Amino acid sequence: MQSNSKLGKLEKSLFKDMQLFNPDVQFAIMGKTTIAFQHVGDLVEFATAICAVTEKKNRPKVGKYWALNRFEQGRTVKLPFFQFDSMIDSGFWD
Repeated sequence: MQSNSKLGKLEKSLFKDMQLFNPDVQFAIMGKTTIAFQHVGDLVEFATAICAVTEKKNRPKVGKYWALNRFEQGRTVKLPFFQFDSMIDSGFWD
């Protein structure tokens, strides 16, 4: 197994900036999946980051960085709020 990836100084700085420009984006971590999401009217827009099988453990900051990066790039999915909420609460991710 490979060693776990970490954020470098540049990525940490970029992550802080991304958070400043996206104050309404929240995060959820479910198992090895990290979700960056934001409520948009009756919908929830979200992007995901999944920990690679070669990683020794899930590092929350790495997942948040990649999920938010994808969110900013528009690589998102939209679901009605109740469906997103059900997905998060389902326990499927545990």
